[in-house]
Amino acid sequence: MPTEPLHDSPLEELVDHGVATVVGTARRVATNHLDIGATQAAGQLWPAHSHAEHELLWGVTGGLTVSTPTGSHVVPRGLALWIPSGTLHEVHASAGAALSCTWFAADLTAGPAAASGTTTSIVVSRLLAETLRHLDDPALDDERRGRAEAFAGDLVTGHTRHLPTFPLSLPLPHSPDLRALADAILDDPSDTSTVGDLAVANGLSPRTLTRRFQAETGMPLAQWRTRARIGAATRALALGVPPTRVARQTGFATPSAFGATFRRLTGVSPRAYAAIVRPRAELSAWPDRDIS
Repeated sequence: MPTEPLHDSPLEELVDHGVATVVGTARRVATNHLDIGATQAAGQLWPAHSHAEHELLWGVTGGLTVSTPTGSHVVPRGLALWIPSGTLHEVHASAGAALSCTWFAADLTAGPAAASGTTTSIVVSRLLAETLRHLDDPALDDERRGRAEAFAGDLVTGHTRHLPTFPLSLPLPHSPDLRALADAILDDPSDTSTVGDLAVANGLSPRTLTRRFQAETGMPLAQWRTRARIGAATRALALGVPPTRVARQTGFATPSAFGATFRRLTGVSPRAYAAIVRPRAELSAWPDRDIS
């Protein structure tokens, strides 16, 4: 991923373009809401860039993938992605997707995720969502806005410390042929081709494919594909697909094998995960519809 200098502050850009209305003191938390037209067949790509502020991508519907120098993050409905300030990231939203982007002044939040510079998937509570909705009100005076922004910063700090995180990022290979293979696996996690089959399809021996893939991603191909399948499963579960069907859709031989693997990688069972994220899925409707 090419390095690009820090962009101008999104907080300032939102003001400059009339998205955010500021009266008096400068805004330290600002949100932009994006809808990708269904007619945009290729979706929307934001090339690699970084911000001086922390960024929270949340309220997601449709496909959203964020790539950083350390890997690829698939953001399923019901979860959010915390991107610490200074993190180089590329964002791709599929056709028909929608999401909200909230930027926090770097000194407004703390906690392990912010301090470590780690991009992390988190659950956004209704309290945080309602606070961000409150901050979207242009009629707030300076005093009320300042209190609400400080509260939002405290909530985000608590979220990155205490709420469940789902470390399902995937390091991406850099060679064109291996990147194409990785993309094919992400596009069709139900494919049950063996490593040997994949090697032949890519004109490689199984040993060469295994060696090169591990050298470029830091993990064996089989392990990488398992994590890709679980990442796809999180999206399906958030949409309400039953775990038994998700197991079939993501290439697992049995529901029990799927359940055991899901728990090992996320720390919770598929049903427990669905119970956590599904109540948040309607956050994608904010701010035009009620959150309930």
